[in-house]
Amino acid sequence: MHAVVARTSSCWWLPWHAVLAQTGAVTISVVVVDDHRAFLDAVGARLGAEPDLRVVAAVASTAEADRALRGETVDVAVIDVHLAGEDGIVYARRLLSEHPGVRVVVLSGSDDADLATAAVRAGASAFLVKSSGVEQLLGAVRGVVRGETWITPRLLTEVIIDLTEPRRRPGPEERVATLTDREREVLLLLGEGLDRAAIAKRLVVSVNTVRSHMANLFAKLGVHSSVEAVGVAARAGLAGETVSGERPPPR
Repeated sequence: MHAVVARTSSCWWLPWHAVLAQTGAVTISVVVVDDHRAFLDAVGARLGAEPDLRVVAAVASTAEADRALRGETVDVAVIDVHLAGEDGIVYARRLLSEHPGVRVVVLSGSDDADLATAAVRAGASAFLVKSSGVEQLLGAVRGVVRGETWITPRLLTEVIIDLTEPRRRPGPEERVATLTDREREVLLLLGEGLDRAAIAKRLVVSVNTVRSHMANLFAKLGVHSSVEAVGVAARAGLAGETVSGERPPPR
């Protein structure tokens, strides 16, 4: 019997009873969260093709992942570090607080040891660079269920140093604290999804001035893009804060 896959515009679901292997062996149930459509589809299909893995859902947002986790027993969550709407590491921490039995594998497009360390500190059992390949991912998904920790080899030494010498590099809160008031405002507006032109209009300054502030705050935060900067801000506890210092009411 062939499994039937239900698709929507943003995710696909594999019915809980559609187990590929009919050997009676225990399967590992997996949720994949990644907002890059092609990568999401490829990883979801590849994991689902393994006889010992069951893909509960492959979704593009944390909200969809939350829905998939309701009423389902999930062993492993594979989470992209940079997600639209919520930083992947922040989400990993929240997911683990709500579902402590789940093992988390964090994926990143860059070999950033700071991100790897942050993921481990958030409770992730694995941190892999996407270029590591599918065999590494398969090994990590199976390994974390056995209680193993998987980190892309070229990052391992730096992560161990970071974890054993925590003051070697400043954390997100310390890096954010080095920003000027104006740089912090620009960072918060980036978190609201504004581009350079919109930020310039909001702050009544030139686009070149905004560009300069962004270059400075990127350097201070140790990042290379707006997405990474917003991720650091989220890990520093600034998610939802506005330029007025207010936060939206809790959901």
